Amino acid sequence: MFFGHQLALRKFDRTLTRSFRAQTFEGILFDIPKEQLAPAYLDPQSALENLSKYAWVAPNTSVPFIGHALKPGPHANTFINQQMFRHPTEVKVPKPKGIYRIFLTGGSTAFGFGSPSDATTLSGYLQELLNQGKETDSLRFEVINAANCAWASSHERAWISHHLNKFEPDLILSFSGANDAHWGIQGRDVNWLRSYTDEFFWELLQLAYQVQNEELIDTVKVSNERIGEDIVAQRLFHNLLLSKTSANLAESKYIFLLQPILQVTEKELSEREKKLSKREFFGEGTTSYFRSVYKKIKDRLENDASDLTFIDLSSTFDSLDSQTEVFLDSYHFGDRGNKYIAEKLYQELQLKLPELKQ
Repeated sequence: MFFGHQLALRKFDRTLTRSFRAQTFEGILFDIPKEQLAPAYLDPQSALENLSKYAWVAPNTSVPFIGHALKPGPHANTFINQQMFRHPTEVKVPKPKGIYRIFLTGGSTAFGFGSPSDATTLSGYLQELLNQGKETDSLRFEVINAANCAWASSHERAWISHHLNKFEPDLILSFSGANDAHWGIQGRDVNWLRSYTDEFFWELLQLAYQVQNEELIDTVKVSNERIGEDIVAQRLFHNLLLSKTSANLAESKYIFLLQPILQVTEKELSEREKKLSKREFFGEGTTSYFRSVYKKIKDRLENDASDLTFIDLSSTFDSLDSQTEVFLDSYHFGDRGNKYIAEKLYQELQLKLPELKQ
C-alpha cells in the first residue's frame, strides 16, 4: 500500500511539473535557438533578449460548464483579471456610458501566446486601431481578450452563454477554426472532449483516486481515426450558430473570424517557415487534412443562409515575401503577425459595422 501511494505521488509531482514548465517560452524552447524565432517579431533584438519570459500556456483554474479558464493574477508578461480575461482591469458592469465593448474569444492564438505584451496581442492592436484619433470623442472602444489555450468552438459557445453575456457586450469576435481541425485530426469530437488542461485536471484527480485504490470511469472516447472533414466543419458551424444566438439574446452582435495557419497560407515562406510547413505533426496527410477542413468551413459559411457574419482572415499573410517572418509554429505568430491581422480585421469591421466609424 505504501509503495502504491508513493508511486501515485511521484506521478502527481511529474504531472504538475510538466504543466508548469509549459507556462513560458523558457519551458518549451528546449533545443530551439531563440535566434530562429526572433525574426517573427517587430523588434527581433528585444525578442531575443526577452523571449524566454513571454507567456505561452497560461495557468488555468477549474470553472463550471466550460471546464477550465484562465487563473486570475499576474503571469509572466501578462495579467489575468478576476473575471478570467487577459485584461489589465476588471470589466465594469453596468457598462459605462460611451463604451463600445468587444470581446475576443478563441484559442491560444487569439489569447496571444508568445506576444511581448498585452498591447501586442490581436485584441491589443485592434483596440488601439479602433480608438485612434478618438481622444476627444464620446465613444470609446474596449477590446477584451477572453480567449484561452486549446479551446474549440464548443468552449467558446459555453463561455459566451455562461460568462461573457453578463458583461453587456456590443460585439463578440470569435477568432477560431484551427482548434476544431486540431482536435478533429486527433479523432476527438469537439462537443465531447477533454482539452489539454482538462486532461491535466483529470490525471490529477485520477491519481488522487488511485491513492485510495479507487478508479474513475472514463466516458470520453478518442477515435483512432481522424474525424471527417465534413463533420468537423458541420460541428463548427453548429457551434457558431449557437454562439450567435446566445450573443444576440444579450443584444450583442457576433462575427466569426477564420484564423490564418501555416498549413493553408499562400505566403512566400522563409527557410525556417518552409521547414515548419514540411513537418507533419499528426502523421502523413496533416497539411492536406487542415486544407480540406478549411475549405469545408469556408464553403459552409459562404453558402450559409442563416445570416451568420463571417470574415475570412486565413489569407492575411498571403502577400508577404520570404523576408518577412510571422509564424512561430503552425498556429502562432510573433507580434508582427498579430499586427497584420488586426489591421486587416479593422478594415473589414469598418465595412461591416458602420457604428465603428463614429
